[in-house]
Amino acid sequence: MPTLKELESQVRRRSVGHTIAEICMDLGVTPSFCAGETWSEILEALMHFGANIAQFFATQQRRRETFQDERDKRPETWTFDWRDRPKDAIRQIFGYLLGESQQAPA
Repeated sequence: MPTLKELESQVRRRSVGHTIAEICMDLGVTPSFCAGETWSEILEALMHFGANIAQFFATQQRRRETFQDERDKRPETWTFDWRDRPKDAIRQIFGYLLGESQQAPA
């Protein structure tokens, strides 16, 4: 893991958009994880702050393919198919989508 000083140095050398894109990649942020306009707002920030959009989507696609390859090797380990209803599956796992307001427990 990089140190805080190393991370600060990396961020200073990159565009803000590149940093946002990297954070999205590290957290696995995709349109199916987002509610409402959240994905549009993220995409707008990426473009506004100079992210390489083609590279961003190419990296997402490569990671999806890699994930699917791993999933195909161990189909018995998956209890549901999140691809059929990704937003429902994300809510089931995390309790909410990115950008959704979270209700306090009653």
